Amino acid sequence: MTQHTWLNDPYLALGAQVRLRRNVDDLPFSPRLQEAQALGLLHRAEDASKRASGAEMVLVPLQDLSPDCRQALVAQGLISRDMERKNPCGLIWGRDKGLELLVNGEEHLTIQAQGEAPDLEPLLKKAMVLETLLEESLDFSYDEEWGYLTQDPQHIGTGLQASVVLHLPLLTRTGQIKNVAAAARRVGIKMENTPSRKESYRLINQATLGMDEESIIHKVNEAAQGILSREMAWRQAFRRQHPGVMEDRVWRAMGIARCARRMDWEEGQLAVSQLRLGASQDILPGFSPGELMRLEEEIHPALLTLGAGRSLSPQEEEEARARCFRRVLSQKPLED
Repeated sequence: MTQHTWLNDPYLALGAQVRLRRNVDDLPFSPRLQEAQALGLLHRAEDASKRASGAEMVLVPLQDLSPDCRQALVAQGLISRDMERKNPCGLIWGRDKGLELLVNGEEHLTIQAQGEAPDLEPLLKKAMVLETLLEESLDFSYDEEWGYLTQDPQHIGTGLQASVVLHLPLLTRTGQIKNVAAAARRVGIKMENTPSRKESYRLINQATLGMDEESIIHKVNEAAQGILSREMAWRQAFRRQHPGVMEDRVWRAMGIARCARRMDWEEGQLAVSQLRLGASQDILPGFSPGELMRLEEEIHPALLTLGAGRSLSPQEEEEARARCFRRVLSQKPLED
């Protein structure tokens, strides 16, 4: 396999995201916004997005949602973690569920486009089309020398945050992930743990000043390709040096997850990671990337609570999570 093929593998590269951070010229940055100003910005952003989309985009005020609903939106990557408890703020979206406008997060506005890796370039184009349409109604803070102005100095310049999520179980288990993260930092790439996925990491550009959008995307993709090549080298070396061990561990995880009656969230995340590794290595048949993604979402505590329509005790949550696994895995063969 080539590095490019690895980055196109949906079992390895779990998704891509582009965020364009923008602030409105006549308002103070978010930390200094008064409540009335923040509410006014919600309505201005709603009006601007409706004009931009032909009235297809609608505002969801997050202050009207329950804490579980907000956590679910964070789990699905639709809002940033800083918006989970912040008021007033909002999510504006339309028919294209891969394109959203976040209002009153870290910045006044964040245009967010999400999709499959390594599609950062088309995601950027989609976000920039919406940005251009929004600019017909809103004036963004911009300086000829510095570029787009943000409350976080790290994002001054293009205001672009490009990221991909990678599944790296062998680098994690061997402890090599620390060396990989340190090497990434030296070239301006930050690696973050993904809170809802064990053994997976989000690669994000650290700075935007002095670089154009295409250069940032190239740097993120290049770093991702290099890291995936190291992950695949460790997988191949492990299977060569320890024949049958990976297969045994994957099938054991499959058997336990298929039969368990209770499962906590950490155990559930590790089980999905093991299933994803098995599917990627052609150990487990019949698992599509989308199926594993949906299972990963379903077992999140907030999604289980929403599905039940009420608060769950710790035991009830673990039982509901185990039922999710049994429902999915009971349809899979137990022989390779």
